[in-house]
Amino acid sequence: MKKLTFYSWQVCAHQEVFTLLLCKLAALGVARARVVVQRVLAKRPVMLELPDRVAAELRAQAEAIGIECGYD
Repeated sequence: MKKLTFYSWQVCAHQEVFTLLLCKLAALGVARARVVVQRVLAKRPVMLELPDRVAAELRAQAEAIGIECGYD
């Protein structure tokens, strides 16, 4: 398991895409995913503990849409 922390947006926000990624890859419900998105938009770090493979995929896709994130 890896701890993946989302810090903030680096470029323009793709809220819907990020919400869908969280739902699909991190198995979050829509309501929880939206809370995570809103916290990241407010530059309040959010940490999720995920299996290594899922964390790597989510990190790659999140960075591709401009979200600053990293492992803790």
